[in-house]
Amino acid sequence: MRTTLNLSNELIDKLILTTGIHNKTKIIHLALEEYLRKLKRNMIADKFGKIEIDENVLKMRDE
Repeated sequence: MRTTLNLSNELIDKLILTTGIHNKTKIIHLALEEYLRKLKRNMIADKFGKIEIDENVLKMRDE
């Protein structure tokens, strides 16, 4: 899909230097994919929350 975007040249230049990717389309795809992965990780973490660890397990680990 062809889309017109107003992007920060400074941000794109930083991404080019950091990733070594000079194709702006590939950089945008990579950024969107990474952002989506981050959102999914956060959603999973929010659903499951934190687990409680039995103190006996921690004591056994030190023995």
